[in-house]
Amino acid sequence: AVGMVLVAERHSRQGLGRRLMRHVVEGAGTTPLTLHATPLGRPLYEELGFKVTGQAEMVRGHFVPSGRPDILTRTATADHLPAILRLDEEVFGTDRTHIVTRLPAFADQLRVAEEDGRIIGYAAAWPNMDTHVVGPLIARDTATAQALIASLAAHTNRPLRTDIDVRHHELLDWVK
Repeated sequence: AVGMVLVAERHSRQGLGRRLMRHVVEGAGTTPLTLHATPLGRPLYEELGFKVTGQAEMVRGHFVPSGRPDILTRTATADHLPAILRLDEEVFGTDRTHIVTRLPAFADQLRVAEEDGRIIGYAAAWPNMDTHVVGPLIARDTATAQALIASLAAHTNRPLRTDIDVRHHELLDWVK
């Protein structure tokens, strides 16, 4: 998965993004690549052979939860890591240990959702300018995703920002 491909404005339109992405594509060989493209970056990615397979909507703002979620969430600890890694691989479809194990150092928050002592979801929030970006968000179902987002929101004064796949319309409508 390729993410956060950004070029400083003072260096834009000089081919840096194109060279970087060519390097990534060549280095990946036959490994499938995915990314989320903005409308500005989409032409470059299509030129490099990427195809549109879905659409996400960015949502940004101060989240005000209503009611109290039925699903227990709490701050993740080192003891949760093996269960988080198992769930992540099951949902994402590949081993992302090298990424997920770095979340505690990168994110301001890493929270888990539990049911009967078992991890059923996890989410992180990390700082980006004046927001907290939610991601990754891995959840068993919509209710679990809602509980995790509400939990992250309850522990920050910053606006939240997240990209939600438009196929998850129930979650997207709820967040809005």
